[in-house]
Amino acid sequence: MADFREQRAAVKFCFLLGKSGTETLEMLKTAYKDDAMGKTQVFEWFSRFKNGEMSTDDKPRSGRPSTARTHENVEKNCEIIKEDRRRTIEEIVELSGVTWSSAARFVAVGIAVVRDTEAVRNAHKTVTKNLKRNSPVRRPKLQSENNFKLPSCHIDFALQSGDETLCLLTRMQSKIIMTLLLSRHQNNDMKLCMVVAVSSGVRSSDGTELQNMALDDRALSKESDIAWSNIFDYLNTGSEEKGLSALEVTRTYVAKRKAWLQAISLTNITSENQSRELERVEHSYEALTVIYETSTNYSALMDLKTRSMKLSEQFNDTYDYDIGLVWNTILLFMFAQKKEIRTAPNIMIFNIVMADILNLTFNLPLQYFGFYYPSYVRLSEPVCVLFVSLRCMFTSASALSVVALSAQRFCATLPAFHSLKARSRLSSLMITVTYILLVWAAASSIVLPDTLREKVCDDNPAEKSGRKSAKVVSLHEFLVYCFALPGIMFVFTLLTARRLKRSAKDIPGDARHKVHEEARNRGAKVVTALCVVFTISYVPFFLWGRIATTLNLDRLELPYRILDNITYYLLFSNPCFNPLALYVTSLTFRRLFNGYLFGSCRRRGKLQRTDTQISCDNTTQSSRQQESDM
Repeated sequence: MADFREQRAAVKFCFLLGKSGTETLEMLKTAYKDDAMGKTQVFEWFSRFKNGEMSTDDKPRSGRPSTARTHENVEKNCEIIKEDRRRTIEEIVELSGVTWSSAARFVAVGIAVVRDTEAVRNAHKTVTKNLKRNSPVRRPKLQSENNFKLPSCHIDFALQSGDETLCLLTRMQSKIIMTLLLSRHQNNDMKLCMVVAVSSGVRSSDGTELQNMALDDRALSKESDIAWSNIFDYLNTGSEEKGLSALEVTRTYVAKRKAWLQAISLTNITSENQSRELERVEHSYEALTVIYETSTNYSALMDLKTRSMKLSEQFNDTYDYDIGLVWNTILLFMFAQKKEIRTAPNIMIFNIVMADILNLTFNLPLQYFGFYYPSYVRLSEPVCVLFVSLRCMFTSASALSVVALSAQRFCATLPAFHSLKARSRLSSLMITVTYILLVWAAASSIVLPDTLREKVCDDNPAEKSGRKSAKVVSLHEFLVYCFALPGIMFVFTLLTARRLKRSAKDIPGDARHKVHEEARNRGAKVVTALCVVFTISYVPFFLWGRIATTLNLDRLELPYRILDNITYYLLFSNPCFNPLALYVTSLTFRRLFNGYLFGSCRRRGKLQRTDTQISCDNTTQSSRQQESDM
C-alpha cells in the first residue's frame, strides 16, 4: 500500500491556504502524477479538516495483531519441528499456541530451513574430514550421498570457516540475502555482510570495503529519516526556514545515495530497496521544489501561509487600492457629469486621474503578480517586455502629468504665452491636448531604456547581462525620478510664485481682481500639493533602489525587505494621495467630493469660481484671466 503521509500533509497545507478540494486534487496530480491520492481520499481528508481534526495521521484500523512471528515463537516452533518432523500442523498449533494459518505458514517456510540446516550439519562434518581442496572428483559423490548441493564457487570459504549458518545462507538467492543485510545493517552484523560478499562473488580477505559500505548505508538511512521528517514539518507548518532545511537535507541525501548505489553496483550486490527509496525521495524532492518555488518565490523570512494570505489582503484590502480607486472614480464621474469643470486647464487634472486609474487597475495588479509569481511573467520574451513596458509607462505618465500641470500653470502667468496663443489662433483645448501628448511621449522615452535593453526579462540581469548595465539602468531611473522631475517641478513652482507676486502688485485693488488673486493663490496650492505628493511617493522608492544596487545589498534580509515594502507602498499610494491633495487644497473639489461621498452637498444656486477653472456664474471674463486662475 502506498504511503500517503506526505500527500496528506500537502492536503492539509492546501486546506490552510483556502484551496478547494478540486484545486487540491489537481495540484496533487501535477506534483505526484500517477502516485497521487484519489478524489475520494482527498475529499475525505478535507471533511476531516473542516470538522476540526487537524491531525494527518490515519485512523487505526482493526485487525489481527502481528504477534505470531515473534522471535520466541520462531525458536519454539523450530524446537518442535526438530523433535519430531512427522508432527502435523494441528499438533504444532496445540504445542506452540499459535493459530493454524500461522503454523501452516511457518511450516511451509521453516521446515525447509530446518531440513537444510540438518543437511548442512551432516555435509559440514563430511566436508571437513574427507573433502580436500584438490579433490573436485569426489564432490558430486558427497553431494549425492548427503542429498545436499554445495555451491562449488563457495567451497573454499566454507572449508575455511566451517560455519553451517554460512553454508545455509550461501544457498539462498542473492535478493533474499540483500534483504537480510538491509534489515540487519543497523545491528552492524558484519558476519552477514561477509556472507553476502561470498555469495555474490566478492573476493575480499577482510571485508573492509564492504564493512565501510554497510556503515555508509546505515548513515544514509538516518539521513533519509531526517529528510522525510523535515519534509513533513515543512508541509505541516509552512515555515520557509524548514522548507530550506528540507530542500538542503533532501538534496544532500539524494547525491550521497546515488554515489552509494554506484559504488555498491561494482560488488554485484543488488540493492532494489535502496533504489526504490531513492526514486521515491527524488520524486518527493522534485515536488517539494515546485511547491517551494511557486509558493515563496525564493523570498525569506515569511512563511508560506502568511505569504499566500498576504497577496489577498494586500490586493483586496489595502488602503491604496480601495481608497485610491474610489476617489479617482469619483473624480472621473465629476468630469463626466459636471460640464462646468470640463475646461481646458482642468483637462490635465483629468489626465492625472486617468493615469492613476490605469495604475490602480493594471499596474498595481501586474506588480503584485510579478512580485509573487515571477515565473509566469517570464513565460516568453514578448509577455515580459509588455509587462515591463506597461508598468513603467503608467508610472511615468502619472508623474509627468504633475510636471506638465506645473508647466501649464507657469505658462498661464506669462503674457508672452497669451500673445503667442493669440497669434497662432490655437484654442486652450488644443494646447492642453498638446501637453497631454507630450506627457505620454516623454513617458515612452523614459520606458524605452528599460524595455529595449538586452535580457530585460532574465531572472538575474546583473549576472547575465553585466553588473554595469544594471547600474546604468538604475542610475537612469534615479536621475529621472529623483532629480530631473522634482527639479523641474521646483523650478516651475518657484517661477510661478514670483510671477503671481508680481502680478498681485500690478493688479488694481478692486474686489473683482482680489477674487482672481485669491483664486490664483488657491490654484498654486493645488499644484504645489500635487508636487509634494509626487516627491513623497516617488523619490524614496528610486532613491532606495539606487542605494541598494550601488552597495549590492541583499534585499532578502529583513531590514532591507522592510524598506523595500515601505517605499513600494509609498509609490503606489500616489493615486490615493493625488485626490486627497485636491480635496484638501481645492474648495470646489471638496464640495463635489462631499456631495458624492456623504450626500451633504445640496445645490444652492450655481457654483461660483473659486480655485480651479470651474465657472457657473454669468460674469464675463477674459480668456487670459481664466487661464491665469488655474
